[in-house]
Amino acid sequence: MKYLFAFLMLAVCSSSLAQYSLKTDSVYISGKVNNFEKYKGPAMPVMFLINDIARGDYVYIPAEIKSDGTFHTSFLKTGTEDIYIQYDNDTGTIIVSPGDHMQLTFDIPDVAQSLSVKGDGERVNNDLKEYHVAVTKQRVMLYGDDKAGRSKRLAAAEKNDGPGLHKLVLASRYTLDSAFLAGYIKQHRVTKTFISWEKTQLLYEYFTNLLRYAWLNPMYNSLSHVDLILPADYYDFTKTAAIGPEFTICSNFNGYCSEYFRYFLTSNLGMPRNVKDEIVFGLKQPVGFNRDILLCNTAYSLIKSKHLDLLAPYFEQIMASISNVGYKNNIQGAYREAENKLKNYKLPENAHINETPKTSTDSLFDKLVAKYPGKTIYLDFWATWCNPCRTEMPESKALRNKFANKDIVFVYLGVESDENTWKSVIAELDMEGENFLLNKNEYAALAEKFKVNGIPHHVLVNKKSVVVDDNAKPPGDEKLTPEIEALLAEK
Repeated sequence: MKYLFAFLMLAVCSSSLAQYSLKTDSVYISGKVNNFEKYKGPAMPVMFLINDIARGDYVYIPAEIKSDGTFHTSFLKTGTEDIYIQYDNDTGTIIVSPGDHMQLTFDIPDVAQSLSVKGDGERVNNDLKEYHVAVTKQRVMLYGDDKAGRSKRLAAAEKNDGPGLHKLVLASRYTLDSAFLAGYIKQHRVTKTFISWEKTQLLYEYFTNLLRYAWLNPMYNSLSHVDLILPADYYDFTKTAAIGPEFTICSNFNGYCSEYFRYFLTSNLGMPRNVKDEIVFGLKQPVGFNRDILLCNTAYSLIKSKHLDLLAPYFEQIMASISNVGYKNNIQGAYREAENKLKNYKLPENAHINETPKTSTDSLFDKLVAKYPGKTIYLDFWATWCNPCRTEMPESKALRNKFANKDIVFVYLGVESDENTWKSVIAELDMEGENFLLNKNEYAALAEKFKVNGIPHHVLVNKKSVVVDDNAKPPGDEKLTPEIEALLAEK
């Protein structure tokens, strides 16, 4: 276990500095897909995925591939970090720094193995590629030829092991990985940047998996999080798992921050908690990196969930409290973009905004379906802030197109959403169909009627206005199509 304690001591020595410096500058990438001529038909963009610590989320940057296989892109980056380069389902990893000018080449479909980096960052990325080959061979010996063997072993442990045993499993895995890295470093001349990156990657993968267990184990076993009893000392590792700018070199650290701040807020504010308490708590934290990331993550979560109305009263104060200019500009840009969409949306031509019938809540459903006599109706309960709801809207659009000009009406019931935000998201997601915004009492009445425990939720109604399925399949389920066809065939 000596490697474990050596690496943990590295973390203990770090702290959230009141003053810190991380450079922000553009990264310029040009490249070529060597064998692109074979793939010109179904061509897709090269996608760059950045685990953005300020947003606590991934940022996706597409680069269009020209007919000769070349592509170009640029983006702002705060601090050195690994990012993903993806084409279709094939992914490679590169390390970039602010100000880098890089030239990439790779083959399709073997991005990871064929990826070559020239220009800035050439040596550290060569170290990364060669180490990946070596560590893959080591893991094949441990987990077999299955590329996902290591991940599957972890998932099984997260589901089946108790907390004490799981901590031992993760500690053993971390010690083994660290010992392999130490041996590799002794045998190869590698850059300091690579050493720092891989040590941080292993350390914060270990810490992140410890935090994730607290919600993954109940999820895998269909339990409530309160059903999992953790030992009193389970979270003691968070006292040594420092959070500081020197660790942002690795995207695993960014993932740890998201998990840690979720735990940190719950420990201090409990669950459920309101947004105001979370913002005020963040503003009271000591000046420095920790407060910057906590405030940035809180602000961006509200931007992403379209809750600008909740964020607006505090936004200027939050911006004034973030000390890193790069992080501040990042969140300001996301806020202004969301604000612009909110003010300048254009509804699709066939998106109908309806007034909810003025009636008692017990007769609301009858009044709603009475507007569409002789029609099959597919009801969709959704909200502007609900990511699963938004994610399935392209599938809903495909379903609408499949049944275009048929006797079916798609009715979207927005819930718990600001009216202007609701309309802007209808425009953004191209939600053609019948749209209603329910108030709190209206939603409560229909939720009780249809036993809605969460959204998205769907209901199928036949031509006689009779509910045939109060928990209908989602729009992307292929089994939904024949069910709708059967209802349409009814006289």
